[in-house]
Amino acid sequence: MFEIILTVNYQIPDFEYGDIIRVGKTEKDKKDMKLLANNTDYIIGKYDYILLKTSVEQPIMITNEILNSILPSSWTRVDEYTIVAPILQEDEWEKLLTNAKKLDLFDNFFKN
Repeated sequence: MFEIILTVNYQIPDFEYGDIIRVGKTEKDKKDMKLLANNTDYIIGKYDYILLKTSVEQPIMITNEILNSILPSSWTRVDEYTIVAPILQEDEWEKLLTNAKKLDLFDNFFKN
């Protein structure tokens, strides 16, 4: 446990936090979303949704829990939600997108 605390507090690299989007009509409906692309190293924290940029206009939308279940091997989870996510090789990024697409929540989110 002590090692995890040290890692979280002192050994996380100085990576980007990236683009964060807040959506919702009322304060009660506000959702925080993080947009990930494969063009920089990221620190990923807890968000309502994570958007994965694709080659088409519509991103793939997943949750932290889904991401944790399909985490690329070169990404490191340092606690329940914090992930150190360096840029992936193109084939690893495509594999992540393929796995995430199977669990995409985008259409369901906008139906509500």
